[in-house]
Amino acid sequence: MNTVTPSRPDHRPTSGEPGLLRQVFDKVVVEQVRAGRLRSKGLPPGVQPLVTITLVLYGVLAAVVITGGWVRRLFAVDSSAFGLPAELVGPAIAMTTVLVAILITAGMHAPWLLRAAGILSALLLWIAVWAATDPLTFVAAAIGLLVIIGFQVLRRSQAFVWWEYAVNLAVVGAVTVTSVVIALRPALLAGQTDPSLLITSVVLATVVFAIPFTISSGAAVTELAFSTSTWLVELFGRRYSRRTQLWLIVAVAVISWSVVLWRFSRSPLPLLPLTLNLLVTAVALACTAALWLAMDRYFDDRSRVAGLRVDNDTDVADLAASFRPLAIYVGIALSLPVSLNVIWSAMERGIAQLLAQAGVAVTPQDLATRLSRLAGLDDALSLTSDLLGAAIGTVAAVAAFRRGRRGAAELAAVIGFFCLLRFLSGLGMPFLDFDLNTLCAVMLIICTVVGLRWALQHRLTTNRLHALGVAMLLSAAVTGREILADPIGWLLGSTTGALIVFGLLWNLLTGADHANGDSPAFPRAGRTLAVVGYLTTAMLVAAFDSLAVTFAIDLDSFVELGAGVLGTALLLTGLWAVLDAGTRDAATVEARRFAPIGAPDPWLDHAATPSPGGGQAWSPGRGEQGSGITPGTRPDQPRNGPPPQWRP
Repeated sequence: MNTVTPSRPDHRPTSGEPGLLRQVFDKVVVEQVRAGRLRSKGLPPGVQPLVTITLVLYGVLAAVVITGGWVRRLFAVDSSAFGLPAELVGPAIAMTTVLVAILITAGMHAPWLLRAAGILSALLLWIAVWAATDPLTFVAAAIGLLVIIGFQVLRRSQAFVWWEYAVNLAVVGAVTVTSVVIALRPALLAGQTDPSLLITSVVLATVVFAIPFTISSGAAVTELAFSTSTWLVELFGRRYSRRTQLWLIVAVAVISWSVVLWRFSRSPLPLLPLTLNLLVTAVALACTAALWLAMDRYFDDRSRVAGLRVDNDTDVADLAASFRPLAIYVGIALSLPVSLNVIWSAMERGIAQLLAQAGVAVTPQDLATRLSRLAGLDDALSLTSDLLGAAIGTVAAVAAFRRGRRGAAELAAVIGFFCLLRFLSGLGMPFLDFDLNTLCAVMLIICTVVGLRWALQHRLTTNRLHALGVAMLLSAAVTGREILADPIGWLLGSTTGALIVFGLLWNLLTGADHANGDSPAFPRAGRTLAVVGYLTTAMLVAAFDSLAVTFAIDLDSFVELGAGVLGTALLLTGLWAVLDAGTRDAATVEARRFAPIGAPDPWLDHAATPSPGGGQAWSPGRGEQGSGITPGTRPDQPRNGPPPQWRP
């Protein structure tokens, strides 16, 4: 891409213009919430009360995550296996029952996959509370399952009505309470019961639906840091002189380098392994840059062959919008083997209990153990999840590729590449499991070298200054992710809890726009209930994880997986995009994103400005939204003509 665009003139804020932080907050938070929140207008009758009930439960569980350490001190735990008090048995069963009924109701008006997930949630809950010594629990679960399936068949072509949830709640509640009473009675009579085991089993029945959102939650802070970096530099550059911008970039570089060097000085690794780690990380980043560049140049060539302008660059601000759905899909792929392991273990345990009643002794095992013996690998499930993540990233990149979605294709390809690196690291290849400090150091080296090169060549234009500022902030965001979470983590008592709460809340506020749509195959009632149901289920698991002294599943690993794979891929894709824009002396964020259609733009509507390549470069003022007109194109040049200027 070789188009040349003019540097932007300085713009001073007027007296009535909002402050810088207010503008950044509006762009990063307010506009995203406004576009992605759930809307109550137009909801079918009966959906709003269910959404309200679920969101109240969501808020209560979020408060439990925040205050988990303090709540735990209020109860006497004694010697329970997981450190959960007996007082939580009732709330755990009640909340899980309410959410399972929500998932079943949402699946009644959704594609077959969500329909099957709703039925599966009920089955997993009932297996968790089966009594091995009483066949009545199996009979109750079988009857309940047949009633739910039959009810869905009867209502398959009908519109949503409120009493569907009442029927599902009654069936799920009746079977669950019956099974719990039958299961607990012998233990209570013998005085041998551990309530924490029952609580954990009930809550973990829904964990398969919570893990994908936990993974995406780990990358939410990175997404916010990415958007903040982009808009902060763009809006700062519109208000202050180039000298002030330059001093800010120098300050960010000095602080970032100081933090990185301080952390490296405290590293336990000797100098040689540390240097090798830096070199391997640099090679990995070079591979992502080559992948990004190949895809970007392909889009350029395809546009040129079609006779279109080669000016539709990767808009950095659009990467965050493409990131959220990709994060969910890749999160599902990365969590699928673990989810299958949970489902397999529950099914095998239930079958073993049935066979035990017939006098056949069977020792149940999880899927991970069986696959490890079969494949001869200690971590076969984890390797499978990495391969699935790489496959989903590749498929998403190809799909976006064919649709002409430049930024989404590049981002998906980089995500798939990082999943592949995890897979190779799991096979035992050394140095591929690099940490955030090493990654930040390499990114800072790249930014520093590029910035010094532009400065020494006297090519540090306003656009390049902005690109360098965004690149520096993205590099700082890699090593500062833990620092960003530490203040909240200090309040919550856990950095993991902070990331999960923030990520789930961010997904609810900004990622629910698809739930406002409607279609015959997936009506709005099913979409809305699915969004609030699955997000609240994830918060339920996080809440009991914060209450338990030890938990049966490690949520920390899934949060770190989201931050390490998804978040890092987003930052690197943004890094290459802004550096490429700076190399071409182009705007980092498209100008037409700053104002509504028809409004004058303070730095587009100005006289012709000499371009760095010589001659004149014209700015067209406000073009049509989506017309492909960007700064640097002549207003009198045909849209299908050749690019305005080319540089070697």
